[in-house]
Amino acid sequence: SYDVFPHAGDWRVAGTEHRARRLNQPLRVFQTVPHPGPLGKTLSLASLSTPQVDIRSIKFAEESDHVIVRLQELQGLPAENVRVSFAAPIVEAFECDAQERRIGPATVTHGALEFDATPY
Repeated sequence: SYDVFPHAGDWRVAGTEHRARRLNQPLRVFQTVPHPGPLGKTLSLASLSTPQVDIRSIKFAEESDHVIVRLQELQGLPAENVRVSFAAPIVEAFECDAQERRIGPATVTHGALEFDATPY
């Protein structure tokens, strides 16, 4: 697949990362039967305060009941005061490496994860 994507400014300003993902990972549409539910018509599993950082995966840890959230800075620039919130408030968080070993504490404020990200 190819996409011609003219834009002003550099690739960071144009949002090229997000445009490429829409091409390579298109949305899949499905329909379910209506049912009553306590969550309302919409629910966001996770949200970020900036498009400069992306959630690459959310998964259960290999050897515990923790949830691993993999994040990536997309523009090669520092990202400050990034806030990640989830459908339910975060109670505890810590930073870990790719092998899920604990590195250190993470900042949780009002149920959301807050951090500064280094490039990429």
